[in-house]
Amino acid sequence: MARHDLSIQFTPRNPARLLDRFLAEVGQGFNAYPDRQRRLQDIAELEALNDAELAQIGIARVDIPAFVYRDLLG
Repeated sequence: MARHDLSIQFTPRNPARLLDRFLAEVGQGFNAYPDRQRRLQDIAELEALNDAELAQIGIARVDIPAFVYRDLLG
């Protein structure tokens, strides 16, 4: 029987990387600097909240990028 070694790495949350991945997945290939900086700050502030506080706002942690970009995506 073959043995497969599995390596799992957990990296710290990087809001900029999460944002870029999200925008690439939805086909929005823009990042105007001032807008991006403001939105990254919004994302960082939301990421700092705990899950209960996010639930009070009505979002889950995975929905933070969509929430911050809701004006462009919805």
